[in-house]
Amino acid sequence: MAKGKPDLSGMLPPGAREFAEGGAVDAVKPAPAKVEQPAAQAEVKKQTAVRLTPSTLSRITALAGKQAMESGKRVTQQDVMEAAILEYLERNG
Repeated sequence: MAKGKPDLSGMLPPGAREFAEGGAVDAVKPAPAKVEQPAAQAEVKKQTAVRLTPSTLSRITALAGKQAMESGKRVTQQDVMEAAILEYLERNG
């Protein structure tokens, strides 16, 4: 024999059912249309492991923090390392 659903109406605060079933849905604004981005916006990134000394990692972290404070935008350790590697490759490669 199948059990019926339990009556939970006594657990709801007054007016909750009317709110859930009523006109609150009408007040929700529709989501904005999606903006399509170009397919070739950025290269796909690959991951590699890099072993660094604690002092080097500390300097990278400090530089990322300094750049973030100066620019007012988020700057990650990856941003700093990638910029340094690309600069090195431009000069030597």
